[in-house]
Amino acid sequence: MKAIVQEEQTGCGLACVAMLAGASYQAVREAAAGLGITAGDEALWSDTAKVRHFLAPYDIAAAPEETPFTAPGAEPGPGRQGAATIGEGQGK
Repeated sequence: MKAIVQEEQTGCGLACVAMLAGASYQAVREAAAGLGITAGDEALWSDTAKVRHFLAPYDIAAAPEETPFTAPGAEPGPGRQGAATIGEGQGK
């Protein structure tokens, strides 16, 4: 999985979709805009529903509801890889 850098301060949801879809941040941002979704949409900041819904056009199935995890390293599915990939870039 290729790490994607979010290009906006609040674009983490778009960057996650891009990373999972194997698409560029710009392509995902444009597709999201076509659906009325922007990085500035406060619903993306703490509610995963829009992000999970936005995965469907990329043929990525997501659980219908959030899947909580209780400890570092216990993240479900690709989120674990995403968290590890994002963590690799910290402190540089």
